Amino acid sequence: MNTDCEVLSPLISGLVDGELTQQQGQRINQHLAKCSACRERYEQLNTLKKLTGDYSLISQDERQREILRTDQMANLLAWGGWLLLLIVAMLMGYAVIFTVIQSDMLWWHRCLVGSLTLGILLLFASVLRQQLKILKTDKFRKVNL
Repeated sequence: MNTDCEVLSPLISGLVDGELTQQQGQRINQHLAKCSACRERYEQLNTLKKLTGDYSLISQDERQREILRTDQMANLLAWGGWLLLLIVAMLMGYAVIFTVIQSDMLWWHRCLVGSLTLGILLLFASVLRQQLKILKTDKFRKVNL
């Protein structure tokens, strides 16, 4: 391997990926026309790039989310869970209103039960709002692989 090869060899992958300046690209192309070892390396890297395409690394969390997002049973169970939670929240609100209106409770008991229920309902509404916002703004929701 001559001096040109030692200097230009690390830049061959940059040429394959299109990351070099025009001047660097021209210099390497001139070298590839003369050097069979570097030309062979260039062809190997080019073949490897064509075989792998534009694959990007996907983390395990993203894969798991994609599997869950496309799983019909998981989606059905999630919607069922949200529906059940909404029904329970409505029944709880009804029970609290009925309990608070009763006159045999002390006033501070009514305030305590009312504020506790209101807090739980607000937390439920907050989580529901966040989930709906995520559902609306998920840019990968309609992507089919």
